[in-house]
Amino acid sequence: MAHSRALSASNRYLRQRTHKFQTIARELTHLLSSTDIAMLFVDKDFRIRSFTPSMRDLLNISQADLGISIRSLERHFDDTALLSDMQVALKMRETREAEVKSQSGRVYVRHALPYRTDNERVEGVVLTFTDITRRKLAETALRTSEERHRMILESVAEYAILLLDTELRFVNWTTSAMRIFGYKSSEAVGQHLTMLHPREERNRPLVDKEGKIARDEHSVTVERWHIRKDGTRFWGTGVLSALRDESGHLYGYVKVLRDNTEKKLALEALQQAKIDAELANSAKDFFLANVSHELRTPLSVMLLWAKMLRRQRKIKPAQLREGLDALVKSAEEQQALIEDLMDTSRIVAGKMRLEMEDVKLVPIAMKALDAVRPSALEKGLRLEYRIDPKAGMVHADPLRLQQVLVNLLNNAVKFTPEGGLVSLDLERSGDNVEIRVRDTGQGIGPEFIGRVFDRFTQADSTTVRVNGGLGLGLSIARQLVELHGGTIDAHSDGLGKGTTFFVRLPLPVLAARKPRPKEKAVRLPTLRGLKVLLVEDVQHTRRAVSAALAEAKATVTAVDSAHEALRHFTQSRPDLLLSDIGLGKVSGYELLAEIRKQEQAHQRTPVPAVALTAFADERNRQLALQSGFQTVLKKPVTPEELVITLRQLAGDT
Repeated sequence: MAHSRALSASNRYLRQRTHKFQTIARELTHLLSSTDIAMLFVDKDFRIRSFTPSMRDLLNISQADLGISIRSLERHFDDTALLSDMQVALKMRETREAEVKSQSGRVYVRHALPYRTDNERVEGVVLTFTDITRRKLAETALRTSEERHRMILESVAEYAILLLDTELRFVNWTTSAMRIFGYKSSEAVGQHLTMLHPREERNRPLVDKEGKIARDEHSVTVERWHIRKDGTRFWGTGVLSALRDESGHLYGYVKVLRDNTEKKLALEALQQAKIDAELANSAKDFFLANVSHELRTPLSVMLLWAKMLRRQRKIKPAQLREGLDALVKSAEEQQALIEDLMDTSRIVAGKMRLEMEDVKLVPIAMKALDAVRPSALEKGLRLEYRIDPKAGMVHADPLRLQQVLVNLLNNAVKFTPEGGLVSLDLERSGDNVEIRVRDTGQGIGPEFIGRVFDRFTQADSTTVRVNGGLGLGLSIARQLVELHGGTIDAHSDGLGKGTTFFVRLPLPVLAARKPRPKEKAVRLPTLRGLKVLLVEDVQHTRRAVSAALAEAKATVTAVDSAHEALRHFTQSRPDLLLSDIGLGKVSGYELLAEIRKQEQAHQRTPVPAVALTAFADERNRQLALQSGFQTVLKKPVTPEELVITLRQLAGDT
């Protein structure tokens, strides 16, 4: 009886366990049939034991395929590692993974896992296939988009597009940025934005403030000086914009920047030109009023004496002489005024021509002293001089050099009161001859000393001026000295303390040159094979320069205007450009600017350019160099200097 009860309990327990296992089996079967994951179970011999419905659709298999080898299904996938991965899973109990493609072109991630029983025995392999086609398409689209954006960024030539993180450090460095700044990607990525700013302007707080503005207001426009790797600077105009994701989270910045140096310099030049124009207009008004006054004064004297002499029938000899002397003196004053005006006009137009020769300075200085002696004696001034006999010769136009000394001496006499001293010192100083004109006159205030050589300016410009004149004498003296290749300066300790003018002229090589044997003569380089475009509006200068270039075997095209130069430049590109600055309607600066514009448009190497000008002072020389000329030749120029300069600029061939 007890045995029967135990057997009954055991059967009941077995039935319960069987029911539980059947329930689990049904649930597992239901789970596998419901899942979208394609799963395939194979035994140790790689024969199919079971599969999920998704696998049925994937491999086009049915219950009839149970027991067949997995090898018969390999044709459905491009999966060369399938068998080896299953062997690893079976023997090594490791999971293997591969990316495979079906015959229909869809992409799957295939896993091979060991199939374990309850007692951890491996009885086969489980294969799972996860469809990642949509993800792969998205990744491909993303890569394509990134490549497209990269190509856009790289193709922008005029702009540097800079990508930065939230700390304003570079995370990407485009080709355009490398082209503009000169840094390689390895040198820039990770560096702060201030790396591109001049050292004295690397203001982190200010740049961080700009980042905050961009963060709060989406973008901010920034203009400042930037510095390239080679140390050169440029004025950059850019926009710094905040980058945010779909949720609005800030993940970085983008800065679009371009080189606007040319525009900034043009605006500054325009502003300066406006200031200069206003000053020039004011000076012109004063000058015209002054000219009227200075011409009317001697004219009034001439008119009064002429009418008096014509009206009187009996004239005393003394009165007649006084009247004639007044007429002659007034006529000479008018002649001097007109000569100053004509000289100024020639200088401004670049038409002042010098007749250069080797001359001794002493006779020229003595003639200048003799010219001003009467007016000095009339004012009761002492006129002294000290001449260094070793001063030697200079290469100059004797008449124009005498004019310089007369202008300086007349200026000293005019502004020195009775009983004062005017002196002229001449001595050799190194490779120069120095001329000093000193006086004990009224001196020059510090506010005017810098403008003493400007045209149409005088220290006393009021209507109650004690001394007359147009204010052109010193300006003409400066221009003539610079045309001779010299310098002129003024010094005064202040009002009432006199003035000293210093003129320095270079000693000429020709004056000290000794005859040399022919075999030691220096041979000039040849310009053979070089095409030179010469632009000069003065006919005799154009012919002379053309002859010198032709003698050096250059092929010369000589034109008289910027318009003709541009026409020839377009038709036949020269190797060198030699241009005057004062060309009438269009200056040499404007001509070169148009040529550079055309070259940039056609991506051509700039043609070397030489300025040939009578305005050879340092200010005008710097202006020519800033305008794009490689070098400046001052008139008058020797054939040797001309040919050697062009040969050096073109390079040895």
